[in-house]
Order: sequence, then C-alpha cells, then structure tokens
Amino acid sequence: MNRLGIYFLTNLDSIVDDYVLYYLKQLRSVCSHLCVIAQNSLDTVSEKRICAVCDKLLIQQDRGGELGAYRDVLLSYGLAFLADYDELILCSSEWYGPCYPLQEMFRKMALSSADWWGIVQCYHLNNSSFSTVSRAKPVSVYMVPGFWVIRHNMFSSQSFSQYWENLSKAYRAKPLATNYSIHFFNYFRHHGFTSDSYIPTETSRKISAILTDTAPMMLLNQRCPLVSRQAFVQPYQYYLYSDRAYQPRETLNYIAKYTNYDINLIWKHLLRTTPGSVLKRNLHLNFFLSESQFNGNIEILKQKKVALFCYIYFPDMVEYCAQRAANMPTWADLYIAVVDEKTKKAVEKAFAFLPNKVIVQIQPNRGQLTTMLLITFKKIFHQYDYVCVTHAKKGTHLHDEMMGKSFCDHCWDAILYSADYVLNVLNTFEKNPRLGITCAMPPHWGEYKGLIGKELTDNEENMRAILEKLYHITVPFDREPVASYGECYWVRTQAFKTLLSRNWKVEEMPKEPAPRDATVLHALERLKPMFAQYEGFYSAWVMPVHMASAYLDNIYFYFRQIQCSTDLKSHSLLNSLKYLSRLKWRYYRYKIADELTLHLVPKLGRKLRVFQTRLQVAREFEQLIHQQGSEFK
Repeated sequence: MNRLGIYFLTNLDSIVDDYVLYYLKQLRSVCSHLCVIAQNSLDTVSEKRICAVCDKLLIQQDRGGELGAYRDVLLSYGLAFLADYDELILCSSEWYGPCYPLQEMFRKMALSSADWWGIVQCYHLNNSSFSTVSRAKPVSVYMVPGFWVIRHNMFSSQSFSQYWENLSKAYRAKPLATNYSIHFFNYFRHHGFTSDSYIPTETSRKISAILTDTAPMMLLNQRCPLVSRQAFVQPYQYYLYSDRAYQPRETLNYIAKYTNYDINLIWKHLLRTTPGSVLKRNLHLNFFLSESQFNGNIEILKQKKVALFCYIYFPDMVEYCAQRAANMPTWADLYIAVVDEKTKKAVEKAFAFLPNKVIVQIQPNRGQLTTMLLITFKKIFHQYDYVCVTHAKKGTHLHDEMMGKSFCDHCWDAILYSADYVLNVLNTFEKNPRLGITCAMPPHWGEYKGLIGKELTDNEENMRAILEKLYHITVPFDREPVASYGECYWVRTQAFKTLLSRNWKVEEMPKEPAPRDATVLHALERLKPMFAQYEGFYSAWVMPVHMASAYLDNIYFYFRQIQCSTDLKSHSLLNSLKYLSRLKWRYYRYKIADELTLHLVPKLGRKLRVFQTRLQVAREFEQLIHQQGSEFK
C-alpha cells in the first residue's frame, strides 16, 4: 500500500521529545513518504533528529493550528502530487504510541469500504460542560482528530480540493479540535463520502465525554495502538464526571505491564511539560506503606548508601529526634546540624545508643535546615543514594501547643514512623525509578488548613526569581507544589543535582529570627519538587497505612460540610430556613403525587426518597449552624 503521511508536531518550546521520534519511526513502517510539519522552529539538535526519520520537514508559517498545518503541506506539495498514493494519513503529536503494531490496525481497516476512517467516532452532546444532566441527545458527530486515513477516491475528488482551498484561516485556527473535526466530518458526509472508525461506534455512543481523553483503557482493551496525551493531563473534575478518576493511572500501568511500549517515553514528556501537582493528582502518586511488615529484599537495600540529615535547634527536641532516628537502617549514616556547643553535646549523648555512624556539626544560626542542606552537608550529599532530610519542628507561633505537636508528628510519621516503614519507603524508591521525593501531604487541620488552596502564599515572585535568575532553568511552574511544608522528606539524591549545583552563602539566608513567610527559605521549600522534576523525577505523598484511615475520614468530613453549605447556598439562619421550607414544600408535593398514583410511578418514588434524604441533611446542617454560629461563614 502506497501511503503519504503528514505528521503535525506541536512544539511550542522548539523541542522534540523522544516519544515523537519513536512514533515517527513506527509510522515510517506504514508510509512510503512521511512529511513532518512543526508548529514552531526547532533547535539544531531537534531538527537533525526529526530529519533522520522523515522525508521532509516544514515549519508552519501562518499559525493555523492542526488543520491549517495539513492544508499548508497539501498545498505545498500540490494536490496533484497525491495522485500516486493509495491513502493519505493525517496525524499529530497529540498521541503516545503505538503500543500495538500499526500494521494490525491497517489490516483490520482494509476490510472497511469507507472513504476515510479514524481511531474513534465521538458524539458531541448538549451537556458538554459536565453538568449534572446526563440525558442530552447528541447534536453532532465527529471523528477524534490526530489520526485520520483518507483513501484515494476521496482525496482525488474535486470536493477534497475545494475543502482545503476554501478553508478560512479563522476557522482552521479554532482552539478546540472538536470544532474543526465536526466541520470536516459534516462537510464530507454532505458530499457523499462515508466514514468508519477503528473502535466500533457502539463503544462511544453512550459516553458523553471524549472517549480518548476519559476512557483510554477501553480503547487499549480493543487493541487501539495510540493513547491520547490528554488522557493524563485533563482537569481533575473531567475524570470525576463519570468515573472514579482511576483511568490515567490504570492506563499507565496497563501499558507498562501488557505492551512493549516504553513508558519512560511518556514519563519524560509529562515531567517536562506538566506541573507536578497535576501528575500527582491525576496519576494518584500516593504510597500507603506498612509500618509493621517489610515487603522487600533487605539485601538489595543494604547495597544502597543511605543517610539522615537532621537540623536540631531546640535542645528539648533532641530526645525526640534520637528516638525517631533509631528507625533508620543500621547501615545508614546520621548527620546532625546544631547551632551551639551545648546542643551538640546533648545530641552526642542522646544518639550514643545507636549503632549508626553519627556526625554532629555546628553551623551558623542562620538559614536553618536550608543552610544544612545547601551549605553545611552539601559536599557529602551526593555520596549517598537516598537521604532523609528533616528537622526538629515546633509551632511556636501557634496559640495551641497541641496543634504544633500534631504537625510535627504528621511530618515525622511520614518519613520515620518505624524501622519496617523506613525500609518500605526505600523499597518504594527502588520499585519506582522515577520517584524523586516522598513527603507527607499538607496538613489539613487547625490553622494549617488555610494553606490548602494558597500553597505558594507570598512566595511566587521569589520562586520565579530563583529559577530564572539564579539557576537559569525552565520547568513547569507549579502553583500547588507537591512539597513538604514541614521540610521533612526522603529524596533520591539525583533529584537535587541542579539544586545543589549553585554555591549558596550563609549571607543569602535571612537573619534570625527569620520572618514567618516570603523568604528564600520558604521559596526553596516550595521549589524542591520542581528541581526534582527538572531532573526527570516526580514527587509523591507517602504515609503509614494507619494514617490513611484517619485522614480519609477527615477529608470526607470536610467534603460533606462543603456539600451541605453548598446546598444551603448561604450560611445565614434566614436563608437556611427559606431553603428548608422550599425543600419541605417540594417533598410534600412529590409525596402527594406518589399517593395519588398509588405508588405505581417509580420515578416519583425515587424523587421522593431523594428529597427525604436532602431534607434530613438540611435539618442536620441547620442544627450545626445554631450550635457553631459563624464557623461556616
């Protein structure tokens, strides 16, 4: 089969990723001639890599989007050039893969008599904004863009020539791929051309969202060779619309386990282009580990060099730190930084019972844990494979001592809960080569819960300045960094290669007592996961299994409060009473209707039960308002 392939490369940053090169090499196996059109100019290295796997490279001039790119190539070749080919492939870099041989898909579609075909046909619904209505009828049909195969009788027709010649620039530059896909589909159907899809239409007919973005596993199970990039980076509510939000992680695991595709190609691209918090949430990068049973090979872990870096300022926290340090492996080295001779002697005495090598060093009382990591112990950091970085915490600024102690335990439990737990943390790093940092989730109680939703606080300007002016690096900036806000974490030392490449000075750290926020210390605290991501590693939350049980109830409790407050719309007593009255009126209306129909209409019975539940919740919440006053305001 003589095929012409046109590949649209979305390269907003002039870089060509490895997954693109792999895709193009596989595409060459089904194409006689392959042309790549890049959205932007390429750097020299990337241009050479692309030219090595294609026959022609073009740079898009008029910024017309994907449809405009295809038009530019076809007009540059001349539509008469197509006469020598049997099929035309229009594809793009919006797909990972192929996970299965492309020849397999082409052999199946050779049995179809359609004039053109794509991966999957979707139905554009009235409720595309993901409202609670789920019965909207499809208003238009389209073929998901990114891989279309057009046969000779269609691309040699006058209708095909006229479509590209008359295509307005304004329309081909539409921001949503769905718009031009509907236009393309309807135009050629109107001119009598038939279409088909590799995935049977029955698969997507009853699904309101775009199948390739929300249910890639469904396609992989039907031997679809390509996986949409968007399947991993959609806004999280997109996944929750009709599913458990498990598809992205399940898809990645499936590809790794059941196909020959190298998932590092996906990881490298995602880490280079996507904020770490999006990856952590969408891929559920959380680890819940046993605190009482080690589930790995101890001999493998003994071959790894492990260390603890601990900063202790408060003398009364020395014993606490020593007891926690006892959970480190016996072959690990312990490095303790203090600010005076008195605390040093207390540390040497308290840590004397441990079998580990213990090194205590005095550093200036400036910069706290950041000085310890970037200056005091910098030279020895990369002698190890994994380092546990921590410090003695006290919430001295809080009005409630219990609140501060709880945060301290929260941070330390996530890294040094027990000896078996520590071994399981190390084993998790070994089993996940892309894992760079593990830490506790942000605290969600007391005064600390105000951090959620405001993770950067007043540090964005300092963070950007450090990245751009001090390190001169580009990394996806994250407004919700997966950072340890208590500065207690485990790290793969390779993840901090760039962070430790700069020679920091003590004078650059704020003087004590340091401000509570907006200093270089707070900026670096939030930047650590971004430095890890720059090196190709992700950050994740980790906790002992028993903590997950309590935290699940905590979070559900908060969610239920939010739902109740949303239903009431306003927290004032007057509005809540009005809302309660409306609920009662609607409840009795349905109850009367249910009685008059002798309970024979199931729909009325269901609505009655729903309103009964809502009425009970509203009553309970009204009582909470009376009891707690302005707490919900």
